[in-house]
Amino acid sequence: MSFKNLIFIFLAFISIFASPLFGLDLLLLKPYKQSYINDIKKYLVSEKLDGVRAFYDGKNLLSKNGNDFNFKTSFMQGFPPFRLDGELYSKKDSFEGIVSMVKTASPNHNLKYYVFDVPDAKGSLSERLEVLKDYLKKHKVPNIIVIDQVRLTSFKALDSMLKDIKAKGGEGLVIRKDKAPYTTFRNDFNLKLKPFLDAECRLLNYTLGIEAFKAGKGAMECKMESNLTFKIGSGFTKALRKNPPALGSLITYKYYSLTKNKIPKHAVFLRVREVE
Repeated sequence: MSFKNLIFIFLAFISIFASPLFGLDLLLLKPYKQSYINDIKKYLVSEKLDGVRAFYDGKNLLSKNGNDFNFKTSFMQGFPPFRLDGELYSKKDSFEGIVSMVKTASPNHNLKYYVFDVPDAKGSLSERLEVLKDYLKKHKVPNIIVIDQVRLTSFKALDSMLKDIKAKGGEGLVIRKDKAPYTTFRNDFNLKLKPFLDAECRLLNYTLGIEAFKAGKGAMECKMESNLTFKIGSGFTKALRKNPPALGSLITYKYYSLTKNKIPKHAVFLRVREVE
């Protein structure tokens, strides 16, 4: 085994077992570049769902910040005694409805828990998911769905799959190396591929004041994770202008590249991330 692989395994071990949050640090996806992948056949590809991230700790469903969603036990009927990572999702173009169900802890029959990893299971990604599949064969669990993972043979097939997902109104793809462990830091083995890039920022201010924003003027001033600030000036609906988010809100925006100063180009408002 190479020194590089030993270091990777050590970091994976630390990320899972030495975290002060223990179990609340989640898998992170890095924006895709073809140069990150030597052999696409060693990766598994799935659709990236536009839902609410949820971590099951063996007893409760938690938000990515560790807050309990407080779902009734009936929703988690038959859930396993081991941890899962996934997404609360119902159908395409229903993000606002999903957020509403999560915030009010009132899921309807369409909401399911789509699982993409079993963090504590041994082996490759496909082997870890097989642990859950075996459990589901033996137990009645109506609200868990294992996300389909596809092994592709070429980058051309990857492009074709992305086009198909886009045509059906999907968000994009997740590309993960099959023989990599579950990790909680960004790396070349866990990637996301979208027609555009997206990120989150904190709303600092309204450039012309909130009343001007309500009147259709001005932009949002936001702070990135890097502490750099920038403006979002488009993507606002009339309803959002009328009822703008509070300062300090977490905003999701899309962009197409970064400037040489690491500022998003052509940032467009997507939504308020109300569930934390």
